Amino acid sequence: ERLGSERASERHVLSVVTGRSDMGTARVSVTDTGSGFLASARRAAGRPFYSTNDRPGLGLAVARAVAEAHGGRLRIGEAGGPGAEVVIELPAWGCI
Repeated sequence: ERLGSERASERHVLSVVTGRSDMGTARVSVTDTGSGFLASARRAAGRPFYSTNDRPGLGLAVARAVAEAHGGRLRIGEAGGPGAEVVIELPAWGCI
């Protein structure tokens, strides 16, 4: 929940899309309509304890570590509009 510094009347949408990537991996894409990532924050996101606010900044670091431990990867993309995109790709191993 990111309503701490934003007006409660603003509507934010979180979308989760799953599927198979072009490389045959299982893909989970999470996008939102929030303020997104600045270019500098996009490069640093996923480092343990990196944060642009007063929270500890562990969520993306933990998600990246879990993805990599399972042979996958996490990347910060661009939502193609307002907001942010986080994509996790994992080996499909024939499950989709």
